[in-house]
Amino acid sequence: MALLEIAGKVIITELIKSSLPKVLKQLSGYADDIDHHYNDKLSKYLTTNYDKLNSSTSQLFRNQDFKINELYVPLTITNSATSKKTKINKFPKSLIDTEPNILINDTAGMGKSTLLKMIFRYSIDENQIIPFYIDMKSLIKDEKVTSVIDSFINNFPSYTKIPNQDFLQKLFELGNFIFLFDGADEVADSFKDEVYSEINKFVDIATESKFIIATRDEDKILSSFNHFKSFRINELEKEEAYQLIRNYDVKNEIAEKLISEINKEENLPVLEFLKNPLLGTLLYTAYSFSKKIPLKKNLFYKQVYESLYENHDATKIGFLSREKKSGLDIDDFEIILSQFAFLGRLEEKLEYKHSEIMIILDKINDSHPTINFKSRDFIHDMLSRVPILRKDGQYLIWQHKSIQEYFFIRFITKVMNETQRVNIISNMLKSKNIDKYKLIFDILYDEDVEFFHDNITLNIFEEYQNQVKDTDNLCDNIDYFYKYWISDDFQHTVDIFDSGNSIHTHIVEEKIYPKLSKSQIQLMEDRYIVTHLFIMHDSAFMLELSHKHTILISLLHNKGYEFLYKYTNTNTNTNTKHFNSDVIKKLLKQVNPLENVLSKSNEKLINDILDINNRYILIDGIKLNKFIKDYKTKRIKKKSLIEDLGDYTF
Repeated sequence: MALLEIAGKVIITELIKSSLPKVLKQLSGYADDIDHHYNDKLSKYLTTNYDKLNSSTSQLFRNQDFKINELYVPLTITNSATSKKTKINKFPKSLIDTEPNILINDTAGMGKSTLLKMIFRYSIDENQIIPFYIDMKSLIKDEKVTSVIDSFINNFPSYTKIPNQDFLQKLFELGNFIFLFDGADEVADSFKDEVYSEINKFVDIATESKFIIATRDEDKILSSFNHFKSFRINELEKEEAYQLIRNYDVKNEIAEKLISEINKEENLPVLEFLKNPLLGTLLYTAYSFSKKIPLKKNLFYKQVYESLYENHDATKIGFLSREKKSGLDIDDFEIILSQFAFLGRLEEKLEYKHSEIMIILDKINDSHPTINFKSRDFIHDMLSRVPILRKDGQYLIWQHKSIQEYFFIRFITKVMNETQRVNIISNMLKSKNIDKYKLIFDILYDEDVEFFHDNITLNIFEEYQNQVKDTDNLCDNIDYFYKYWISDDFQHTVDIFDSGNSIHTHIVEEKIYPKLSKSQIQLMEDRYIVTHLFIMHDSAFMLELSHKHTILISLLHNKGYEFLYKYTNTNTNTNTKHFNSDVIKKLLKQVNPLENVLSKSNEKLINDILDINNRYILIDGIKLNKFIKDYKTKRIKKKSLIEDLGDYTF
């Protein structure tokens, strides 16, 4: 046994011993259970996971035995309400003591899972607190949701006797642990409510413990865990991104060349992608294969796919691509893979049993007129020779949700006809959970910008112009995109708050809907998503509703369109405009467009709203009109040119 491994086991043993006296006094009736489950099995569980959670599961760097603690560049998280920052380069004791319930919600690839795994490791290394890492999907077994305690019983190391459930419940009630729940957004929609409810029940049981939940930024999830304090992960600074690249380059053969290429003036736009740890990693993967810098997200994923398919280590001369067991070339393999991804994304499904994938692939194979393969061989390729999936116990799981989303878009743009494409995107735009499609819309833009403008950009801006007659009126501009429901009746909200259910849904249905007409309710459901609930001064609360289009407006703003700009309540930099007192007074008069009146409304309330947001993205009407006019003119010219070319004879 290696010295390091022995040291790890000693640390774990000491951690268990130090925590044991805190619960022994009140668990004297469970002596046998303590000896068997707590001392013996818990030690085995922690030792196993200490190693398992430190091994990179990604096949992007196959057979290189990367360790997460060796790759990790310390991430910083920021409290969404107070903007207080905490760098996670050790166990964050002061933060955990202050905020026992934390929700880390951010976009794809920001390192949420890595962060939880490092906190797991830090808690043991520094002898702080016994950690438990739980993938939320593990609460679903055979299409049924289990309780958190039952999940522990099912997933702990094998027992020589059945665990005493009463003992486990008492243990979690009295013990001081930290529970790290990962992948809230990866739970299928059909199970989300039930899974989140089970976690909230467990939080109510384990009142002495600490909890951290990691998820993509989706309203339904934020609503379900509103009693958790929201934190976001700070984007990587340039030098941090470079360090991450260097950490992957063990042989020091690629990183410095890549960094040198990035610093060339023509490649500077790629710095925006390096702020995201996943995209920085994918950039390294893509560059290792092609020695080219991809400047768009779709090109990132395209080059990653090509490098995985070719099974090529760019650092080795003469390394040949291995033949695929399915016999499919790179294009045909992608067609089948993209259809598999499309079907999975529709069902919010990231993991499968082997038999489930066999059924799906058999149907795809039977229905394809020109591509033939054996489903079992295709699965072998997805796991080994084109490792898009990884094996975890009896399940086969996508390497990362964003990779599935890339192939989802590839199926739409490469396989579907125009009518099918328009229908799919139209349904996504109507979704009540449109925020979960952020990355999909982003990749779609890079993949087919004309289709994006024709079916998204022009539609949302024409609707905007129909609703906002004076496009230069700031208050009308804000009022179109953001609505606020303000109430000084907070008592009922507290009751909902304590229930652990989806607080936004309850407030909308029980407090807002009864006061609206049918047409107003329809307007609200069709046009808005509830983004935040804020506790205001005195006994008031405020519910923020954002137009569904704000997600797309933000995307286009990030792409650099001049007709969009940021408007804040502080003049933070030259790229933003700021509110003055006259604007605040005008906005105050229309802050309750859904006809709810707050008697205590005052200028402080409006300032509270602006302080909470501090991130309006708004429209310059004159520049928008010019963009639409120019774009439509060029589209007509292009269509005419293509029609003329079609008249040629050969």
